[in-house]
Amino acid sequence: MSDARLEQARQHYEAGRFEQARAILQRVLQSSPTHAGAANGMAMVLARLGQFEQAVFFVRRAVAAHPLDASLLLTLGNTLGMMGKAEESAQTLRRALEIDPARDDARIGLATALRQLDRFPEAEAILRDLAARHPGDAAVASLLSATLWSMARVEESVDLARAALALSPGNAELASMLANALNYDPRATPEETFEAHRRFGALLPAAAAPTVWKGTKDPDRPLRVGLISHDLRRHSCAFFLEPLLRNLDPNDLALTCYSTSDKEDDITARLRSIAPAWRPAASLADAALADRILADSIDVLIETGGLTQGHRLGVMARRPAPVQVTFLGYPNTTGLGAIGARLVDSHTDPPGADAFAVERLVRLDPCFLCYAPPGDAPQVSPGPAEGAPIAFGSFNAATKINAPLIELWARVLDAVPGSVLVLKAFNFRDPAMRDAMLARFTSGGIGPERLRLLPPAGSIPEHLGFYGRLHVALDTFPYHGTTTTLEALLMGVPVVTLAGRSHASRVGVSLLTNMGLGDLVARDAVEFVRLASGLARDGERLRQLRGSLRPTLMASPICDGAAYAARFARAIRDLWRRWCAG
Repeated sequence: MSDARLEQARQHYEAGRFEQARAILQRVLQSSPTHAGAANGMAMVLARLGQFEQAVFFVRRAVAAHPLDASLLLTLGNTLGMMGKAEESAQTLRRALEIDPARDDARIGLATALRQLDRFPEAEAILRDLAARHPGDAAVASLLSATLWSMARVEESVDLARAALALSPGNAELASMLANALNYDPRATPEETFEAHRRFGALLPAAAAPTVWKGTKDPDRPLRVGLISHDLRRHSCAFFLEPLLRNLDPNDLALTCYSTSDKEDDITARLRSIAPAWRPAASLADAALADRILADSIDVLIETGGLTQGHRLGVMARRPAPVQVTFLGYPNTTGLGAIGARLVDSHTDPPGADAFAVERLVRLDPCFLCYAPPGDAPQVSPGPAEGAPIAFGSFNAATKINAPLIELWARVLDAVPGSVLVLKAFNFRDPAMRDAMLARFTSGGIGPERLRLLPPAGSIPEHLGFYGRLHVALDTFPYHGTTTTLEALLMGVPVVTLAGRSHASRVGVSLLTNMGLGDLVARDAVEFVRLASGLARDGERLRQLRGSLRPTLMASPICDGAAYAARFARAIRDLWRRWCAG
């Protein structure tokens, strides 16, 4: 086989011309089915196209013929990881390293698989070794920073990302990691967090912008609205997207969903069944997806991920639609000038917050979101048994835990002798993570006898049932809970929150105020301790709230899908008219 054909396929692959690369490799494999280089290339191309099963077929066949080829094992391991088969991915990549211990790319793949398995300490050890041997490697630094963040060590994550970015100032991935992590860092000010987001936005150029939009500037015609989301699946954001899909008038806003996740489940099927139009887009590179959106003649393009993992801001940077909006899944500006508006409310972003957003802030008062509770939620339980210790708790992601928060929660427990703290997070599947968290809380003043660490539940009803163990839920800070706060309220558990200056630290303000529970919003740490401890000692109010919170939530603006969709549609229409008049 000619090396020239492999080189040609490689050039197509690196340019994002995956179908052209596939055609060349297909011809090679027809004459030489187990050719290692062609099979490897074909698997990589098919993985980029989202055709993982076919990718695995080609590379497994080649591995059978070349069992000692570390490159083939690397591709197989990475592809299995993309399919969510993390355990098999890790085993395959370990085999690659046994054959060729010098393959640091296999170590990066192994660390990624271990992260998928929530085995963060193991991933950290591998990445620390790589960082020591490759100082200044931006990819290693970014992955290590993300790992530290996942281990609830956000301060270390931020410091590492900041130092690595100083060495690689043009690296958009590092800039994104730093900006996102700052949302969780109790040391960060709104000013420095905004500057980090703006820096990221400046590093995301509108490369290869699609052809200019050719629609009509009619302010009142029906609009074609595109929704780009990585979360049209079993993800917390799906609980807030479903009310829109069910209640938007398709004769006013005709919605097309661009699902950018390669994971599909029962939630995906339900959302697809109610969406006017659906486009699987996980396999499309940014340029190709932007071209597809342009071909669909989208007037208003909305993204839901911000700088979270799996975001497609590279599509938004290409401006495939004349009006572009961000909302819901990210608690800050994107820093991207190509996005014209961000949907918030007056509680999350009061006057003055506009100074910390690149986008125009559009306030969907009274609340920026709408919640559709799970249909299989269990009934509200009576709560802990009579005489049981007062149980405070938080089921937020462990990434939201930090040293000042631990100290604040310790003060709450000190104010209620004999009380305990119940924490539940996916991180606690790993014994090493549980031990590390116990050590941190012990250092922060909460002994192991007063701490309960619970692993994730197997189902939503089981997860919601755990709220029956709590008397009072404590919100995190500076990054508030959203879904977890609403779950607690749905299950009859009141939440106490501490208001801050950023959107991330004011979501609880919006949710509790819209529930008529503004008296559970603390303005400082002293008041937080007073409110939480006082509520815990007020047995009568706890009993009253246990029975009334669910109906109050269901009757509140937070769960009024029709009213929310009407506000949302007005906001989108106003943005469109503003653009038409510009």
